[in-house]
Amino acid sequence: YEGTPPRNVLSMQQIWPNGSWAEFNYSQIVNNEAFEPRSLTLPPAASMFKIRSAISGHGQEGEFIPRTHTINLNNSTNYSRQVWTECAANPIYPQGGTWVYDRAGWCPGAVVDTREYEITANVTPGQTINLDYSLPAASNTGDSRYRVNNQLVAYGPPNFTLDAAISYIKTPTNRVEYERLNPVCNQPVVAIRNTGATPLTSL
Repeated sequence: YEGTPPRNVLSMQQIWPNGSWAEFNYSQIVNNEAFEPRSLTLPPAASMFKIRSAISGHGQEGEFIPRTHTINLNNSTNYSRQVWTECAANPIYPQGGTWVYDRAGWCPGAVVDTREYEITANVTPGQTINLDYSLPAASNTGDSRYRVNNQLVAYGPPNFTLDAAISYIKTPTNRVEYERLNPVCNQPVVAIRNTGATPLTSL
């Protein structure tokens, strides 16, 4: 992309998996045989930090049962979310099989859901932090398998004080993920974000 970014990326560290792609079952994760606690040192020259987290569930119970996945920071702060995606509005259709059924973090033909957690307020540059991945206690684990991809991103300070941006146009658009909402003959819908350091109060 041309131009000045909202903030400069200084580094990216892979958290889980640490190495090649892998898929692990429920008990392996709960028993810390996989996605075990990790210690990472934050770059001392960085100012802001973020965790990017993509999770998808597989197997009869892993794919079709919503569960709350948690990333714990320094045994004190939990970043939790229910990994569940509505698939009936999936733009990649029609398909054979079970494509209309909701799934854990993904839909057939669509990208895996990704969440981003800003952790700057809870860490200090140069600090060694501990991250632990966990699943809730459950009796119906069955065939529950999960694929995850998580990174720790370190940034410099914001490059702009007041800076609003349009992330994308939802309607009208030819973006494939909004195919079932288009064409549109009423008011357009856009997604915005704040890429500056100052909170937006009007737009």
